[in-house]
Amino acid sequence: MDYENLMKSMEASAEEKREELLRKARESAAKIEEEARLKADEIVKGHISRASRDLEVDRNRLLYEARSKARGESAAIMHEYFSRAFSLAEGRLAAIRQENGYEDFFRRAMAEAIDAIGEKKFVLHVDPRDEDLCRRIIGTMGIECPVQADISCAGGLNVSTPDGRTVVFNTIESRLKSARERHRLEVFSALFGD
Repeated sequence: MDYENLMKSMEASAEEKREELLRKARESAAKIEEEARLKADEIVKGHISRASRDLEVDRNRLLYEARSKARGESAAIMHEYFSRAFSLAEGRLAAIRQENGYEDFFRRAMAEAIDAIGEKKFVLHVDPRDEDLCRRIIGTMGIECPVQADISCAGGLNVSTPDGRTVVFNTIESRLKSARERHRLEVFSALFGD
């Protein structure tokens, strides 16, 4: 082989090697680039996932706070209306003695309280304004018991055992208090679902 052919052959071989090296370098660069892109995507997805979780936590916290605030405001409004309703009832019931049905109410309240005391001997406790009415009613009912005008109330009466250990409260105020407590539980159970 002559020198010229040898040089051409060496140059061709060098060119092939150079092309092979360039091809391998390009493949390696493409592989590194793909791995970097995948790694970057993974990092971005991780950041997005964490940010999404953080946003969800913040959203849930804000919703909880808003619901709690709304519930508190609703409770305050309900309490205000509840209090107003019972204040109006107290105002109206303060004048119950002047109404036509008071004697019937007093008679029923007396019968309920006597029945609730569950004793044969008892004492009736009334407001001085109801003493005459009470004596008249027990006379018509054929009941014999002491009547003490020793309480102050809007209407109704209390019944106790002679020793005072057991007392049945059946005044307008005690009935209103009982109704207030009973309805408070109903209102707040409805409001809070408890």
